[in-house]
Amino acid sequence: MQNSVTQYFPDFYEGFTALEVSFDTTDELVNIPFIKHFSEQPGFDFYAKSLNHPSLLMAVYNKESTWYVIAFLDNPDLVDLPVWDCEKVNKSKPTRPYDTFDEIYSKYEKEWIALFESLK
Repeated sequence: MQNSVTQYFPDFYEGFTALEVSFDTTDELVNIPFIKHFSEQPGFDFYAKSLNHPSLLMAVYNKESTWYVIAFLDNPDLVDLPVWDCEKVNKSKPTRPYDTFDEIYSKYEKEWIALFESLK
C-alpha cells in the first residue's frame, strides 16, 4: 500500500513550500532527499515515530538529547521505524538551563534555521 509524507517547517521559518512525496517502503522513505538530509547532519542517531503522535516523523540526534519533527506521515502504521518517547527522555534528564520559554524558542529557532538553510 502506498504511503505519503509531508515535509514539516516550523511556523517561524519562511521561504519553502512543504513537499508531499509518495513512497512504498520505509527504505524509500528514509531516502527521500528532504528526509535523507537529516541523517547526513552531525550527531544523527535515528529516525522515529512519536509515541504520542505517531504521524510525526522525527530525526533524533546527539545520543537522544535533541530531536526535531521533520515530517508528517499519512499512514504511520505502515512505516517500520521505532516509536520514540521524547517525554520519557525529558523526564530522565536534568532540566535544560533556560529561564523562559522565549529563550528555549530562540535556541530552537536558530537551530532549525541553520538546519533548513543547508537545504537551499
